[in-house]
Amino acid sequence: TIDPRPITVTADDQQKTYGNADPALTWQVTDGNLVGDDSLTGDVTRAAGDDVGSYDISPADLDNGNYMITAIDGELTIDPRPITVTADDQQKTYGNADPTLTWQVTDGNLVGDDNLAGGLNREAGDDVGNYDISAADLKNGNYMITAVDGELTIDPRPITVTADDQQKTYGDADPALTWQVTDGNLVGDDTLAGDLNREASDDVGNYAISPVDLENGNYMITAVDGELTIDPRPITVTADDQQKTYGNADPTLTWQVTDGNLVGNDNLAGDLNREAGDDVGNYDISAADLENGNYMITAVDGMLTIDPRPITVTANDKEKEQGEPDPTLTFSTGCGSLTESCGLVLGDELAGNLSRQPGEDAGNYNINQGDVDENRNPNYAIDFMSGELAIAAVPIPEPEPEPEPEPEPEPEPEPEPEPEPEPEPEPEPEPEPEPEPEPEPEPEPEPEPEPEPGPEPEPEPEPEPEPEPEPEPEPEPEPEPEPEPEPEPEPEPESESESEPEPEPEPEPEPEPEPEPEPEPEPEPEPGPEPEPEPEPEPEPEPEPEPEPEPEPEPEPEPEPEPEPEPEPEPKSESKLDVGSKVSGVINQTLQDVSTSAQEEQMGQVNEFTEEDTLPSGIEIIDRGINTDLDDDEGDD
Repeated sequence: TIDPRPITVTADDQQKTYGNADPALTWQVTDGNLVGDDSLTGDVTRAAGDDVGSYDISPADLDNGNYMITAIDGELTIDPRPITVTADDQQKTYGNADPTLTWQVTDGNLVGDDNLAGGLNREAGDDVGNYDISAADLKNGNYMITAVDGELTIDPRPITVTADDQQKTYGDADPALTWQVTDGNLVGDDTLAGDLNREASDDVGNYAISPVDLENGNYMITAVDGELTIDPRPITVTADDQQKTYGNADPTLTWQVTDGNLVGNDNLAGDLNREAGDDVGNYDISAADLENGNYMITAVDGMLTIDPRPITVTANDKEKEQGEPDPTLTFSTGCGSLTESCGLVLGDELAGNLSRQPGEDAGNYNINQGDVDENRNPNYAIDFMSGELAIAAVPIPEPEPEPEPEPEPEPEPEPEPEPEPEPEPEPEPEPEPEPEPEPEPEPEPEPEPEPEPGPEPEPEPEPEPEPEPEPEPEPEPEPEPEPEPEPEPEPEPESESESEPEPEPEPEPEPEPEPEPEPEPEPEPEPGPEPEPEPEPEPEPEPEPEPEPEPEPEPEPEPEPEPEPEPEPEPKSESKLDVGSKVSGVINQTLQDVSTSAQEEQMGQVNEFTEEDTLPSGIEIIDRGINTDLDDDEGDD
């Protein structure tokens, strides 16, 4: 009997990596042996499975009838497949949701449809920054995983922040400076740190408001400037009403802010201006030129009121004799009881003329205001004080005709007006010229009539016909022209008042014919005979019958109706001497009329004679002289 040959067959252990193909399964006769070229039929098999693990390899299916086989299993080991898994880097914007976290097998590979279980995890945090993404939690039993972290980058969130435009009035506090996100958005309750800043200045204008100092690390901020507009401050400025008296300097022009207010120590530049004019009235005061660039000014005009200037007008007392023309009525000005802002303004003169109570009889007559009033002088508030015109009766020296045979003493009848000095007490105006301080120096020239014989030659050349030397005695009244300097203050009636009383002293110089022979030698040979013709006026009394009608017209230029009756009785009693005295009076009056045109203007009375006029008793005015042509029945000259 041939028994089977006992042998032990052992399957070889094998190993592979998961996912790889199985290795060839082999066996070995580990006890006994095969004879010759014997072999075993059949296959070695392994336990089913592909996952990582150990699987039996069985040789039990090997056989050969000649052998009694003892089969010993081997082992197939499947090892995990090594792979490297790397989490993908990710990026997002602050405030956005996380992106999906992904991974890659960056070394090795997954088998078939295999996948890894588990998820990626990132480092906690939502602010801008970099955060790890971990793949460590990925797993699969068939793999030996090497995990490589990725990175999540959170970028700043882009936004545009614009400062809000603001507005305020000059002088007010700044409004709160605010901003808006005009592009993008803030996340959740996020806000921006920092403050807005504006360009420095407080004057009217436009100033940038900058948001560049606003910040938040999670945002990329684009800052857009706003604008603060400072508007002019509205105020109303009113010029203060002012008042002054005519002739005074303007008061200081001032103004007030009557609506609104000035800020701090602010002031307005420029000046107030007033409407031109210095007469009594109302004049606008304009505040339109006041300015300050930080203010919107509404200007309201004020008013300057110029009030009339108080003045006291006092009529100067006057005097005259019956039959003489009225003296010029003059007045003095002053302040009365006032001490300031009164009286006549330098350079002014009052318009108008005084009037007097009518009448030519001897007596006292009121000198009235006439039209020297506020209608003619609207710049003055006039307080008028009346004066008095004293008319003295003319003394009638009837017995004095005896000197008629005395031809030469006729110069003496010229002193006959010496009774006229009786009106000399009429210097009553001298007390009246309260402003006499001014005229007081003027009476000083009264001694000047003595040197006046010097000007006497002036009329002498005028009467080229030497028989007219009569003007030589006439210069005695020529002291009247001495007031001609006085008419310079004539605008001030005070001077007029003084100039008029001077004619009264004219009779006083009349007795001066005695010194007159002194100037007579000056004309050298001619003066000697000249005094001789002086008696020529002696025959003048002869035509006394003629003056009887003629004296009547003399008063007529004055109050025509009244003087006519007065002179009518007078001529009846007139003597030759009376005619002589009238002649001298006429001469004096004529010389006054022939005085400077300035004095004529001051004369309110019409006492003019033309060269062609013939005065009573045949007296003619000729070229600043008087020619007497006294015709009588006898034909004496």
